[in-house]
Amino acid sequence: MIRDRIQIDGVWYIKETNALEELDISEFEGLIYEDTKAVFEATRMKNDEGIFYKDFDIKYTDKRQKPWKEEHWDNTTWFKNIMNGDITALSSALEVMDRETLSNLQRFLKYIIDLKKWEITT
Repeated sequence: MIRDRIQIDGVWYIKETNALEELDISEFEGLIYEDTKAVFEATRMKNDEGIFYKDFDIKYTDKRQKPWKEEHWDNTTWFKNIMNGDITALSSALEVMDRETLSNLQRFLKYIIDLKKWEITT
């Protein structure tokens, strides 16, 4: 006999504490920069041991016109190249943002890497 569930009107319900234990929940840490033209939201996940993965991703929101456009970036080599002023990486960024926003992205990445000590693996 199972005591952690109950049947009501032919529908089986699981006791709430057991249902919550079955969820696969992930933890993350995030940083956000926002101005009138853009939002950069960087996140990094924790692994099963509770240690942050080295890599992170960024959700970019272009707020220059509605509806706002979103992109998700997870290419840490590209992040590193943006920080280092690589012409190819900068050109690809300028396809979706203006120079001021690109400068803010570079400063945001520098903050993440230099001050918060998040890592970029390549």
